[in-house]
Amino acid sequence: MFARWGQENFFKYMMEEFGIDTLVSYLKVKIPLTTELINPQYRAVENLRKKATSKLNSIKAKFATLTLNQESIEEKKMEKYMLKKKELKEAIEEKEAELEEIKQQRK
Repeated sequence: MFARWGQENFFKYMMEEFGIDTLVSYLKVKIPLTTELINPQYRAVENLRKKATSKLNSIKAKFATLTLNQESIEEKKMEKYMLKKKELKEAIEEKEAELEEIKQQRK
């Protein structure tokens, strides 16, 4: 008895909320058998990879401009220049390692 009562309540709800008792037409529409779904975890890892790649490219661009804009540098400024270059090089290596880790997760 309770099973039928549950079914009746379900159908009443579906008719009120979703209009399952009203047919739009009697035409048959072919539904494709296969649809591509992307794994949400893969999508999240791919977004991380894209962000890491863009950050790596921006750091590499800073490093390249620092290297290409090299003019005759005084000894006082040379230490600052070398320190900045070293920091950028370390940041590049760190981001490359992070990117490799993300690529391994993606596989």
